[in-house]
Amino acid sequence: MKKLIKFLLVVAVVAMSSSLFAQTNTMLDVVYCKNGSVIKGVIIEQIPNQSIKIQTSDGNIFVYSMEDVEKITKEQVAVKSNENTSIQNEDASCFKGSQDAEMFYQNKGAYRGGIWACTLLGSPLIGLIPTIAAVTSDLSLTQLNVQDERLANSPEYMQCYKETARSKRNKASWTAWGISTGVSVVGILLLNAIAAGL
Repeated sequence: MKKLIKFLLVVAVVAMSSSLFAQTNTMLDVVYCKNGSVIKGVIIEQIPNQSIKIQTSDGNIFVYSMEDVEKITKEQVAVKSNENTSIQNEDASCFKGSQDAEMFYQNKGAYRGGIWACTLLGSPLIGLIPTIAAVTSDLSLTQLNVQDERLANSPEYMQCYKETARSKRNKASWTAWGISTGVSVVGILLLNAIAAGL
């Protein structure tokens, strides 16, 4: 009888431990954003060509413009049950970081004025110098304008916040260089045309 009880206890312990570490296969909607973030959850609303609303397992609801979405898939995610919550929390934290950067990063700086000045007063080649300097420089916490200090301690949140902020800054820098190059070229053509007419 004692052997039977010991056997049943061993079987119960093995069953409990295997259920704790068992892999669960879950079908999730996965939204891949153009800024590199990936959000896993359940799509609760989708307006074609306008927006998508996805809810993560921890109850957070996020809304994306379809312009910001690269693709949407359904994926079977196999994770250990005790890891499931932390993975989803990382995804939610990353998404919040990206969303907050879109809202709070102001993209202020003298670099755009420098790009314009160097391109217009020098040449588009000279304008590349401040442009490349701007897109390769790191962003300080002051420049990032993070609103919640508690979230600033989350590595996932900060990584996605910085990536989105860098993307905004780089887009603004290259746009400034492109427009100022266009203005410079048009100005040169106009001056040549005026000079030829004289």
